Amino acid sequence: MTFAILTDSTADLDQNWAKEHQVTILGLTIELDGTVYQTVGQGQLTSPELLEAMKNGAKPTTSQVNVGQFQETFEQFAKEGTSLLYVAFHQFYRGPIRVQSWHETWF
Repeated sequence: MTFAILTDSTADLDQNWAKEHQVTILGLTIELDGTVYQTVGQGQLTSPELLEAMKNGAKPTTSQVNVGQFQETFEQFAKEGTSLLYVAFHQFYRGPIRVQSWHETWF
């Protein structure tokens, strides 16, 4: 059975490794000192940069992947007829797994 793997940036996967292994990563956003950063793609805020800012007293806030991003991604895989494995942390620890649960009504 062939399937695609989807996760989000809380998995902290190296993006080169993810690309090489065809893992799709949805990015969260981080607000740091009044600037909003993406956690995936060009110009992203990296984990080392974030940790350094926190060591220096920064208090970042995060925003989970929005439902529209999930819907668009799930629909694309469905249109392609590709089975999908979504890897996430338990919902007790984070919101994206709750957000993506809407897909049960769509697929």
